[in-house]
Amino acid sequence: MKTSNIVSHTEVRWLSRGRTLARLFELWVSVLEMLREVIKSDHAEAFLNADFQTKLAYLVDIFDQYNNLNMKLQGESANIITCKQAVDAFTRKLSLWSDKIQRDDYSMFQELSELFIDRSLTPEMKTVILTHLNALRIEMLERFKDIADAGEYSFVLDPFSAKLEDVPDAEELIEIQSSINIRRYFESMAM
Repeated sequence: MKTSNIVSHTEVRWLSRGRTLARLFELWVSVLEMLREVIKSDHAEAFLNADFQTKLAYLVDIFDQYNNLNMKLQGESANIITCKQAVDAFTRKLSLWSDKIQRDDYSMFQELSELFIDRSLTPEMKTVILTHLNALRIEMLERFKDIADAGEYSFVLDPFSAKLEDVPDAEELIEIQSSINIRRYFESMAM
């Protein structure tokens, strides 16, 4: 078995786990019916709790966003620069999402926005979500601080606008910047 098959299997399995909350949310009515009628569990009442529904909808949405980020950090085309860009974008989105939640705009979260089409979050739920988004942003900044300095390699994206003092090997950059063929090739590439 090739290692790429193992990686593919692992990715699919991980994403399957990531979809568990979404599947639970999709099967809400069936699960509630099973808890009430088949199992006769007290947990059915928790399923009817509005705060529980809100938290579950939010978790489905935030895990979906997190899974999207995870996919951008994997694969053959992933490198330090693309990973830095993906993490930067995600952490900035977390701040944006906090601002939107403050204004009762849930459009970035599909399940939450459908649940709150004609009403707003309670102040308590708003605080829970804002606290989580902030904690997630701080965690992302801490966890990926080692690639935060990847900007020093941004000359790779555009070697012709890079300054010699900003690169580790200025002589090599001079060779690249002086080559007419490399410049033409670079300009013809779609970024």
